[in-house]
Amino acid sequence: MYTKLCTPFIFKKDSLNSLVRKLLSILFLFTFVFSQIPSEFEHNQSQSQGGYLFISADINGVQLEEDDWIGAFKDGVCVGSWPWVGEYTTIPVMGDDGNDYTNGYMQIGDIPTFKIYDASEDSYYDAAPTTDETWANMAWYTIPNLNGGIWGCTDSNACNYDENSILEGDCSYPEENFDCEGNCIAAIDCLGECGGTAEL
Repeated sequence: MYTKLCTPFIFKKDSLNSLVRKLLSILFLFTFVFSQIPSEFEHNQSQSQGGYLFISADINGVQLEEDDWIGAFKDGVCVGSWPWVGEYTTIPVMGDDGNDYTNGYMQIGDIPTFKIYDASEDSYYDAAPTTDETWANMAWYTIPNLNGGIWGCTDSNACNYDENSILEGDCSYPEENFDCEGNCIAAIDCLGECGGTAEL
């Protein structure tokens, strides 16, 4: 009959010091990161999280720099953000976990919207991902690109055409026979109707 002796694990002093240094480094990193959050990207942490990994991101075609940030939103409320750190930057997106401080955060099936903070200009831009992915707890998506810029109408024939816009927004057009100012641009018939067909 053999007796197996269990030897308790004992931390060596050097190993313990190394572990403490690593934990302090991680704590310092998170403290530093969250102290730098742009004001519009502040949010609460949640026990429910999904992740959106962006391979690349740009503003008007110019790649982001490491001081820039990406924020995720639901109905205008920030639900996650992270600084740009290069390819595969991961944005943790918070869900509603039942606590008051996450009320209104992401639910299964919601699609987040995104914004980019340009640190050099101290400006925020709406941003469009290559694909729209529905949020779910513990779901992680890899998205090729996030394109930031100015939303607006890019159709030069529309009444609200914006030459500065690069992201397609809603366009408005004049009614038939009228220009954008409401002026009649067609013949007026005998009943005074613009573009009418009534004749004497």
